[in-house]
Amino acid sequence: MRKRKWDSLASGEELFGLPITQYPGLEKTEEELSMLSRLYSLYVTVITTIRGYGDLFWTDVVAQMDAMNDTVVAFQAQAKKLPKALREWQAFNDCKRTIDDFLEQLPLFKLLAHKAMRPRHWQEIMRSTGKELDLAEDVFKLGHLLEANILAKREAVEDLASAALKEEAIEAKLAAIAVEWGEQIFTFQDYKSRGPVVLKPSETAELVEKLEDAQIVLGSMATNRFAVPFRETVTAWLGKLGVVSEEIEQWLAVQNLWMYVEAVFSGGDIVKQLPLEAERFQAIDKSFMEIVAFASEAANVISVCVTSDMLRSLLPALLEQLELCQKSLAAYLETKRAEFPRFYFVSDPTLLEILSLGSDPPSVVPHFQSGLFDSLSNVTFDKADKGKILEMYSQQGEKVELDQPVEAKGMVEGWLQRLVDGMQETMKAIIKRAHRNVYEMGLQDFIFSHPAQVALLGLQFQWTADTQARRATNPFLNTVV
Repeated sequence: MRKRKWDSLASGEELFGLPITQYPGLEKTEEELSMLSRLYSLYVTVITTIRGYGDLFWTDVVAQMDAMNDTVVAFQAQAKKLPKALREWQAFNDCKRTIDDFLEQLPLFKLLAHKAMRPRHWQEIMRSTGKELDLAEDVFKLGHLLEANILAKREAVEDLASAALKEEAIEAKLAAIAVEWGEQIFTFQDYKSRGPVVLKPSETAELVEKLEDAQIVLGSMATNRFAVPFRETVTAWLGKLGVVSEEIEQWLAVQNLWMYVEAVFSGGDIVKQLPLEAERFQAIDKSFMEIVAFASEAANVISVCVTSDMLRSLLPALLEQLELCQKSLAAYLETKRAEFPRFYFVSDPTLLEILSLGSDPPSVVPHFQSGLFDSLSNVTFDKADKGKILEMYSQQGEKVELDQPVEAKGMVEGWLQRLVDGMQETMKAIIKRAHRNVYEMGLQDFIFSHPAQVALLGLQFQWTADTQARRATNPFLNTVV
């Protein structure tokens, strides 16, 4: 109204050609009112907008975060464009503080809106701010967080959000371990005619490697301060994988001994010679097959080793029984070596195989070069009587006919000893004939009618005899020699 009256008076003075009267007070008031109008307009818009943001449900805040930032940044730019004279006004400072505070809280909102935040983190926020928050999706709004004045606890909020991210990474690793070990299974391969009853080496080695990797990861988690919320889970998994590791190690030990003993008691003469141990092995074999059948049908490694007590109860007992079998076999082998000392040059597994094949001499022949003999590599059996050995062969394929056929019957150590005796008697007889024939036959005929080593020995006989004869007829040679 006063502005209209002022304008009316100025127009009258201008109409009558009078000097226009200046009113400095009114002009200053007009300028101040104009600036106040701009400030008031921005202030109302800021307060209204931010209060409007406060009505957003927390679940909707993430989607609106960028838009809120852009809007409030625009408010900040408008505030900077206001006349400098306004910056001394309290209203301007209040408006600017509201804008700045909201912009400073936006990064904290983003941190708190991250999917890594869990109820335990929000509980810590409440404890730190002293403000109770109802986190129900249809209740919790941004305004509740604004009222909590989290800006005053910025450092605590940032530390908490950072911890939440690290805890989420640990939680993800634990979930990955759970998924991985929910899928791991034991893989078997065929063993002789028994079917798939032994652990497949390559897959088992890979399983053990994964097991060790998981244990290293869990061990690292156990010492990580951010793993405190998952301490029980980490400890539980360390315990489970520790049990798996122990039982796989035991299983492999039992399997190796089982394969060693199974080769002995699967048939052959040893079963007849060690009936009590054979009976013991039958019980062991039955239990071992039960383990294999259970593991083949189980869902995963954890259910075999941890959920069920079968392996924990059977493997130690099987290992103990197999070790008893092994000791009995070692004592048995010692008695065989005492009877046929050449067995000392043969490994236990090879010797056990030889003994198990004792009733089938042709099957023993391939083992001659396993330590039984140095030069003897093969023999010829009588076609009419497979229990008689007629000829022997060297490594170079040289054939020597035995003077008397060797009976390859009875205990293996018995007929092998008869073979050694026959070989020695034959070589003695051949050497005796060579001693006689070297003086009676031509050189070429002599060499090709005797074994190479015997021919060399015969030539040495002849050279020695000729040398002695020449010395006897030539005294000069005696003085020189």
